[in-house]
Amino acid sequence: MVRATNSVTATEDELADLQRRFHLLEGDRKAFYEASQWTIKQNKETLELVKDIFASAGERDIYTGDFVDIYVIKKDGTTYEQFPLKKD
Repeated sequence: MVRATNSVTATEDELADLQRRFHLLEGDRKAFYEASQWTIKQNKETLELVKDIFASAGERDIYTGDFVDIYVIKKDGTTYEQFPLKKD
């Protein structure tokens, strides 16, 4: 009977350990998701700020061209966007 009790206790301990690990991993996943969403939001805000700055400069300087090339360089690749400065 002692042997069965030890087996049940070991199984319960293992189950409790697995549940605790699952909750830790779930918390890590949520934290990673929230951090990545914050980074995406910051990148979009930065890109909009860059566009606004170049649009303002283009309105004040007659020698500024018609568009600006924007390259966003990240560890997973580079993106390119051509942003028009003058609408005329």
